[in-house]
Amino acid sequence: MIKSLLISSIPIPSASVILQTSVCSAGVKLKIEMTSSRSTLPMPFDWAGFLQKQIQEGKKLAQMMNMESNAFEDLERDKRRYEEALRILGNRSTTVFTLVLLPERLPIEETHSAIKGLRKLNIPVQALVENQCILPEVIEGNRFLASRAKLQARYMEEIDTRFGDLVRLRLPLLDRDVSDLSTLRKVGEMLYGE
Repeated sequence: MIKSLLISSIPIPSASVILQTSVCSAGVKLKIEMTSSRSTLPMPFDWAGFLQKQIQEGKKLAQMMNMESNAFEDLERDKRRYEEALRILGNRSTTVFTLVLLPERLPIEETHSAIKGLRKLNIPVQALVENQCILPEVIEGNRFLASRAKLQARYMEEIDTRFGDLVRLRLPLLDRDVSDLSTLRKVGEMLYGE
C-alpha cells in the first residue's frame, strides 16, 4: 500500500506541480517542489545529460592543462543523485505525480506541455487537480461569476477530453489563499477525504 504525502499545493495562475511520494519502510522521504511557468523555467530539463557533458568536457580540459580530474567528483555525485531522483519519480508503485491547473487556456497548454516533457523523462503524470472552479451555488445572481463559470465549464470539458486517461479532481474557488497548514489540510480533505 502506498502512503502518500502531499508536498505542495499552492494555487498560481499557471501549471504547478504537486508531488505525492511514499514513505518507504526505511523512513526515507523524497521532497521535491516544482512550480513552473513556461516563460520562467523550461520544464523538464535533461540535467543528467547536461552534467555528463560538463564532466566530459571538464575532464578533457583538465587533461590538457595537466590538472587533477577528481575535481569533477561533485558533478558526478550530483548526476547520480539526479538520476536516482528520476528513478524514484518514474516508479508508479511509490510515486504519484499530480499536476495542478486552472480551467483556463494557458494552464491547459502548459499542462499538456509538462506532461509531454515529463513523459520523455519516464515520469508518468497520473492525476490532475483543476483548481479554483466556480461552483453553481456561489453564483447567486452575480453576472461576472456566472460568465466566468460558463467559460470554466468549456475549459473543464476540454480538460476532460484532452486528459481523459488521467485521474481528475476539482477544487472549488476558495475565499482565502492556501498559505497555512490548516487550510492546506482542508484542501487535502476536499481532495482525498479524511
